[in-house]
This record gives sequence, C-alpha cells and structure tokens, in this order.
Amino acid sequence: MKRIPTQVIILTILATLLWHSSAYSQRDREYVEAENLYDYESYQAAKRAYLKLLKKDPGNVDIQFKLGVCYLHTLKKDSAVFYLENVYAKNNNHDPHLEFTLAKAYHYVNKFSNAVRYYNIAKKDYAVLAQQGGSKRVSKEEANARIEACDKRIKECEYGMQYVESPMYVNIRNVGNQINSEFPDYAPIFPDDRSFLVFTSRRKGTTGGKKDITDEHFFEDVYIAYKNGKGWKAPQNIGRKINTRYHDASISLSHDGKYLFLYKDRREGDIYISEIDQADSSWSKPKSIGKNINSKYRETSITMSRGNDTVYFSSDRPGGFGGLDLYMSVKNEKGKWGKAVNLGSSINTPYNEDSPYIMPGGKLLYFSSEGHSSMGGYDIFFVNKEQSGKWSKPYNMKYPINTSDDDIYFVISADGMKGYYASVKGDTEGEKDIYEIYHPEGENILALKPKDKPKKDSLDVVLQTQPKTFLMGTVLDKDTKDKLQALVQVIERDKVSNTQAVQTLEKDKFTENITSNSGSGVYKATLVKLGKNYVIFVRKKGFYKQTKEVNIPASLTKPTQADLPLTRIKPGDKIGLQVLFGFDSYWVQPKYQSHLDSVANYLKEYPEMIVEISGHTDNIGYRWYNLILAKRRAQAVMNYLINKKGIPAKRVVFKGYADEKPVGSNSTYNGRALNRRVDGVVVRVDLKDE
Repeated sequence: MKRIPTQVIILTILATLLWHSSAYSQRDREYVEAENLYDYESYQAAKRAYLKLLKKDPGNVDIQFKLGVCYLHTLKKDSAVFYLENVYAKNNNHDPHLEFTLAKAYHYVNKFSNAVRYYNIAKKDYAVLAQQGGSKRVSKEEANARIEACDKRIKECEYGMQYVESPMYVNIRNVGNQINSEFPDYAPIFPDDRSFLVFTSRRKGTTGGKKDITDEHFFEDVYIAYKNGKGWKAPQNIGRKINTRYHDASISLSHDGKYLFLYKDRREGDIYISEIDQADSSWSKPKSIGKNINSKYRETSITMSRGNDTVYFSSDRPGGFGGLDLYMSVKNEKGKWGKAVNLGSSINTPYNEDSPYIMPGGKLLYFSSEGHSSMGGYDIFFVNKEQSGKWSKPYNMKYPINTSDDDIYFVISADGMKGYYASVKGDTEGEKDIYEIYHPEGENILALKPKDKPKKDSLDVVLQTQPKTFLMGTVLDKDTKDKLQALVQVIERDKVSNTQAVQTLEKDKFTENITSNSGSGVYKATLVKLGKNYVIFVRKKGFYKQTKEVNIPASLTKPTQADLPLTRIKPGDKIGLQVLFGFDSYWVQPKYQSHLDSVANYLKEYPEMIVEISGHTDNIGYRWYNLILAKRRAQAVMNYLINKKGIPAKRVVFKGYADEKPVGSNSTYNGRALNRRVDGVVVRVDLKDE
C-alpha cells in the first residue's frame, strides 16, 4: 500500500478547515444581513433572507420568530400564525413579545377567540414585568404600554366577533386588474359624475422608477382612468407636473372635478392643490394649500364641500386628542382658508383619524379611525350632522366592509349607489387593492342593513333621514348643445314665493348650491325629502337665468333627471324697457318709476350686459330737432338708472334715432304716441372675467 506523504495530509486538513471557515463566514454574513434588514423594518427583503437561512438551519427558533414577524407585514398573515405557533410550541419564552405577536397574527386573520386568548396571556406576562420594574429587553414603561395595547385589541376582537356574526347586507368586489395591479393601489377618488377615476399606485413604471428601501415598493405616483361604455379605460400616469421621483399621492377631488388634492412628503408631509385646464384636461403644477391648513407637522388627507368653501383634513399638530385628528377650515371673503378648527372629541380619539370624505349634501362625513369601535387597524365610520349643527356619534360601517386590517380611503358616489375604498382581502391583485361596494338588490347603500335581520339597527335609524334619491341632469347651451359649468341652486317649492321664483335668493336659503361639472355639464343635487316639489335656479355668466320646477314622487329611489338648457345673451336682445313721452317732451312721468326700478334690478342681475338706451320720436317736426329730442329722452332715462339706481355709467350708452325705428304708424294719433318712446337693447356682453 502506497503511503500518503505527510505534507499532503496537512494540506488536506488545512483545506478542509479553510472550507468550513469560509462556509461559516458566508452563513454569518447572510445572518447579519438578514438581521440588519429586520432591524430597518425592510420586512420583504428580510423575509427572503430568513427563508434562505431556514433551509440551512430548519430548527432555528429565532429565525422562525422573525419570519413570523415579517409575514405579519405581508398578505400571507396566515403564514405568520404558522411560524409563531411553531415557536410557541418549542419555546414559549423565546421572546417577551411572542404571545402578543401571535395574538396579532390571529387577530389579522379574524380568528378572534384565539387572538383574545393570547392577548390575555401576553397581558399577564407584561403585568409581571411591570411589577418587577421591567427587564433588560422590556422596560417598565413599555410593559405598561403593551398592557394598554392588549386591552384595546381585546376590545377590537370583541367588536370583530359581533360584526362577523351579523354582517351587513352588501356586496364587495375587486374592481379588477384593469385598475388594480400586482402592486399596492389605493386612495380612489372621482368627481360627482364619475367621468374619471384618480388613484395612487406603487406599480412598476412610476416617474422615478426607483423603490423605497423600507418596503421595496416603487415610490407613489398618481394615475387617472377615464370611463367608457364598458367600465374604466386603462389607467395612465397623470403626468410629471403632478408626479415626481418621490412619494406623490392623490387624496381628494372637489365634487365638480376642478381641483385635485395631493399629499407630498415634503417636510413632515403637506397637502397640495392642482387645478384642471378644461382646454386639454391637463393639471396645473401643484401648490401648497396654505399655512392655515399645512403646518410644520403632518397633514395627510383632505375633503372639500360641494360649494368649495369648506375643507375637512387630518393633521397630527399639537393640541389635538392624539395621533392624527380631523380638522375643518372655512374659506373667508378674501378666498383664503381660515383657522383650522378641531372637530372635537366626539370624532377624534387618542388614536388616528384619517381620510375624511364629505357627501355632496354636507350632512354626512365618512372617515377612517383606529379608535371608537374599530375591529382592528383603520375602520370606516360615518357621522351625521344633526339639526343643531353638531355631529352625531360615529357609526361603524361593520363587516364585511371593515376588516381586522386597515380599511381606508372611502368615497361614495353622489347618488349613494356605490362606494369605493382600499382594503386588503383574499382576492387582492397586489397587497392593497381598490374595491367597490354595492347593494345586492340595487338599492342605495346609504341604508345598509345586517343580513337576515329585518329589524332596524342603529345604522338604519341614523340613515333613514338621509337622501333616498338625487336630482341630476346636464346644463347645456340651448342652441349649440355645448356642456356648461354653471351655478345650480335647489330649494323646496313651499319655501319660495312666485316672486322669488324669478329673482335671486340669498345663498343660504337654498337646499343645495352646486356647480355643474366643467367638462360634462353634469350636476347632482342631494334631495333630503321625497314627495316634495323643488325649484331649480341656474345661473351662468353670459346666459339668461333659468328656473325650473321638478316634482319628486314619494316612492322614488332612483335619480330624477332634469336637464337645464340655457339661452345665451346676445347683442340685439331687448331688456324689457319701454317709457312713453308726451308730445315734444323728455320729462319722465312718475308712473314709470317702478318700471325703471325693475329694469335697474334686471341689469343688476346681469352685470355682464352692456346696454344701449335708445330714444325715439314720431315724424312730426324737423329731423334735426327730433334727433336732439330723442337723445334727451334717452339721456333722461339713462340718468335715472345711473344716478338713482346705481347702474355703473360704463355699462350704459345712449343714442337718439328720431323717427328711424317706428313701432306704430305715424299716420295715426295712437301710432305716434307709441313712437314717442325710449327702449333698450344689449349691445355687448362683457365676459372678461370668464
């Protein structure tokens, strides 16, 4: 047998030792890398790293525990239960937060009784730690904070059991991969006519093209999708004026679709506003909404009233009740937003309140909260504005709308037939998705009821005073059929007299003050009462006012259609002026005073009218003299309108025509009497402010 040289044996041993050292070094590096990712809360990357390590060391309890924590931050929360239960079975003392983390995992997957069991175990363990003054890994303060968290989460589980046992009678469907992607999609918003949908997405192809290292998702961009006959067209990136290479999120649209509100993570996070250009449907470069709303703290979401004069927004500024609170601000006479006012303790809690949405009628406010009667994470709530002006107590939208995870960014169509929000459910295309809520029988979702429970619950009672139908239609040019943006005002018929029906009422007398959509001309008015007659007043600069009466049947649940054609003011239109004069006279008789007052009021209603006051005579006498007399008659009427009634001089011109334009026969006494007159016509329409 050939003897192996000693040198070869030594070299072999050294090579083996070096190989093992290299292998262990490689494994150590992988473990350190996984730990660093975990510590920086990059849970997706940490999860992949720990899974690789677990293949090499399948019995490692610490890796399994941290994998469970990582899975809590993914869609596969049932995997978190699997790993954490394994750890608990092998070594229930592995981590002081094991029971609390396992309870959270069961909570997320709606296994509430298991969650309560582990929360109670965790609570007892934390109580012992607090009594002992804490430990190296858990301070006394943290132990006490965890006890409070356990109490809150146990309460959430109790609510969850109630809601799941008696779910609301509603259908929820994923809006599909035409809108949703394999990445997070959320914050759906649309104007009242639902002609387009704006939302936030973290999909591939965002403006910066880079990912946020904390969660490995692309930075947020805003997308827009337009409606076609079959649904939604493919969404498009809204453009570089709005989107940057950092986080840019859509948070609200004005009801008329004119203003887009955005969240940008400048400073702590501020709200910006962009305005649409009707000519090419492009959006302006966003500007800060202003210092009374934005602060040096965090402002995350906003909603605007239909009149564009009140906003509700969320902020974590000092002086609130804790976390994010809801505030309101009213626009002043100078068009600036007033001081922010906290909505109070009936809405705000020590936890976070976010994503407010005010209904077109201004009486129903939706928002998401981690407090109140939440079943876990953010739940969607609503409050009703009472006759006193105060908000009612918050009502939970319950299961299946709400889940144990975050349910947020809720909006509802103006007719109350469909709601949209972001949620995490079993059929998601990619983490958060946009979902649509609708009633199984096509009814208004404002009156949701529990399944199999004909008896009304508190949700029914508070909502039975809400609208059951809507008045809607299109404002258009009567001649060209072009769609128009106009002020539409609605009032109950028994609250307006016949005289008022053709005059301008004070703004606050109306049931609704609406601006029709600038692109489609569509308006939608919330009608609080059925079985009533309503009067609609329509006003747009350059057009004659329109008044229309509409009857709403008592049993109607679908929107009532009322299109509103407007007639354009044109040069040559008469203004209803006629003053007659005695022979060879330019004296305005007192009997015409009330008539001239009415003409003055008419001109005040249409400040864009530039009018001519025209003087006329019969054919008796010299023409040169009659021209002078005609001018004096016109000037006498013009002076009354300017000096007595305050009509601006720049809006009125006068001219004498003598006998050029008779309205009666100059061969008869009565005909000549009719020709001795002053009348008026529109000569120009001033739209320079349009």
